[in-house]
Amino acid sequence: ILPLISGLLSFSSEKSARSIALIGSLATLIVAFFCVPFALSDSAARINFTWIESLGANYSLLLGGSNYLLVLLTAIIFPLIFAFHIIGPS
Repeated sequence: ILPLISGLLSFSSEKSARSIALIGSLATLIVAFFCVPFALSDSAARINFTWIESLGANYSLLLGGSNYLLVLLTAIIFPLIFAFHIIGPS
């Protein structure tokens, strides 16, 4: 949800779009690091609820193990990309 919110905020103001994107990606990185103990435990984060009951469709999300590594890699890479884009070529 944090990347979505920061993306929508960056569309609203042209002048500070880069700063908003960097702050949003850093906030996402902080949340990803707080999830490290859950990834290292045997239990995985699970979300499961009925989406469209009349069709019998469910929304199911499982985050654990190698999935978490990809989330963490993305959370680390994006602030670096935004920071280097703000700094510009040397």
